[in-house]
Amino acid sequence: MDVPFEHYTGAEGEVVTGRHGLVLVSADKARTSGWRQSIGRVHDLRTVKRFVFDEGQLAFTSDDFRSSLQNLEEIRCIPVQLVILSATIPPASEQALIKAFGLTANCKIVRMSTDRPELEYILKPASNSHQATCNTVLQILKEEMESFAEEDRALVFASLKSEEGDPIAASLGCDFYQGGKAVTDHEREAMYYR
Repeated sequence: MDVPFEHYTGAEGEVVTGRHGLVLVSADKARTSGWRQSIGRVHDLRTVKRFVFDEGQLAFTSDDFRSSLQNLEEIRCIPVQLVILSATIPPASEQALIKAFGLTANCKIVRMSTDRPELEYILKPASNSHQATCNTVLQILKEEMESFAEEDRALVFASLKSEEGDPIAASLGCDFYQGGKAVTDHEREAMYYR
């Protein structure tokens, strides 16, 4: 798309320059004092119009094991519009989202259907052990992947640590990505195109 942007990583002494109209920052870095000071300086020089938070459902689906997704109201460190995006928040979860981000009751909600016909949800009874869960996931993936076209992909969301996820990924011949795991931009891009 050739949209110029900055990527704020939170490195020691790093500042947002404001040269580009788009700055990418992760939720954990957006809560640091370095980010708040840096974006505040940019706002003094060039008005920041809005913050956009993608995958907003993570605010209440992952906050129990990702501390960076707690107290998300801290993200709005300057008085600007906050836009929260998600393709999977059902109407029943709107209040949880409003609370998680510290929004006002009269915030504007733009809703489209959350039906995702390209996705398949496979529900199974709860397993008795972690290993049984892993075995079930492996079985489902192997069955589903038999009918994959070359361009098809599967994405499994799970709360696993590397020592649990890496062996599963190895047995499937795929990648295991874990938030907080050091992955370079090059490695991330390679995973995307595999």
